[in-house]
Amino acid sequence: MIKSRTKFFTTIGILILSAVLAGCSKGDTNKSSTTKPEQSKTEEKSTSFNFIASKNQPETVKDFLPVFAQQLKKYNEVAEKIWPNSAVTQVPVVLEDTDSKKMWKITPDGQISDFSDKEAEEMNVDRSESPGTWGYYGKQFGKFGVDANYNVHGKDLKDGGMYFSLDDATLKDKELFNRYPHLGSYDALVFVLHENFHIFEQEKWDKLPEEEIAKIGSKKDQHLDEVDARVIRYQLIQELMKAVAQPKDKSLVLQAIATYNEYKSKHKTDFDHAQYWDRTEGSAQYMEIMAALYTYFPDQLRTDEDITQAIQTLGKQTKGYGTSTGNVEEAYDVGAFASLLLDRYDTSWKTKLMKDKDTTPMSLLADYFQNDKLPDYTPLDEGDKNKLIEKISSKKKELVTYQKESLEQMKKDLQSAQDPQQKATLEKEIKALEEKIAALEK
Repeated sequence: MIKSRTKFFTTIGILILSAVLAGCSKGDTNKSSTTKPEQSKTEEKSTSFNFIASKNQPETVKDFLPVFAQQLKKYNEVAEKIWPNSAVTQVPVVLEDTDSKKMWKITPDGQISDFSDKEAEEMNVDRSESPGTWGYYGKQFGKFGVDANYNVHGKDLKDGGMYFSLDDATLKDKELFNRYPHLGSYDALVFVLHENFHIFEQEKWDKLPEEEIAKIGSKKDQHLDEVDARVIRYQLIQELMKAVAQPKDKSLVLQAIATYNEYKSKHKTDFDHAQYWDRTEGSAQYMEIMAALYTYFPDQLRTDEDITQAIQTLGKQTKGYGTSTGNVEEAYDVGAFASLLLDRYDTSWKTKLMKDKDTTPMSLLADYFQNDKLPDYTPLDEGDKNKLIEKISSKKKELVTYQKESLEQMKKDLQSAQDPQQKATLEKEIKALEEKIAALEK
């Protein structure tokens, strides 16, 4: 589904859809990305874009409104550069200040207008008291499910759009909006776009059957017991980031592909578990990064060359990327950084991804270089490996503690259950959870 990005997202959203589990696409590759690089062994020398220093964060909802309006307007102007024939365009957004309860409607062309309680009721806005809640609204909209044609089980999302709640305290939280380098003035925009990308755009793609998607989404297992797989996925992300930071050195891309092939051949089960997430969350993370670069830094990133330089800087970041430990968490970075490399080498990759459900950005990158001689796989440095294993171990302990608490509650529920079908379901879930805990404790 989605990656939890802030400590205050206590509500995943107004609605939770199996469609959210799909991927998405949008916009043509920008001009600076279409030329193939020359192979070079030297590190590219360019001025790094300072993300933190370039951020201008409003501290009140009132001050944030015009900033958000311009972000939304700019995004709709450049959407086709980010993904071709995107379904994630021309969507208005209603923002609510959870302190004052005041609402505003922002149109795709950046116009701001008051949005009354009466309008909210008429348009079926399911409002929230928690900042960071997203959802949809529309005259005929109900909390059921949304497809790529902007309707709910055949009912039009007439005059509808997205809803997002926020407050002053959130806007003042610098640690919050600095947690990912590509974020600028708070991430209401890219959060909304990321989810729309899943729900609307990826629904157009060739995809797995809905029942299979729902099954994958219900598990969303990080597979922390597969320690060796976690290590090599971590290594893959680091190598992809290095290749993004030094785009003229093709040997770095080939090394990442060699690591990917090693992972694919030696960790087949984990590889299979990762494919859906690398495809859907990886491409959504790419779209989010590109949308942020084009909209969050209007005074600094004005041209395609500016964007290219900023992308190289992302590969050098040590905060926000490359630190995940978990099959699903890793997918965001694997897919996003492979996508950024594809922009440089294969301008048709987005069309290929949309047309074939068995592809991922990483698989397409490997396919592009399938006729190149790859270097031998080189294992991760032992020191880095040991540090990562410690981190994985700590995360496993936290997860086991949480799962044991859940197990105890499920056993209590089983004792009080009267319905035979409910008992059977609980017994099955208890057994599965016990097996999962045992695997993590090995």
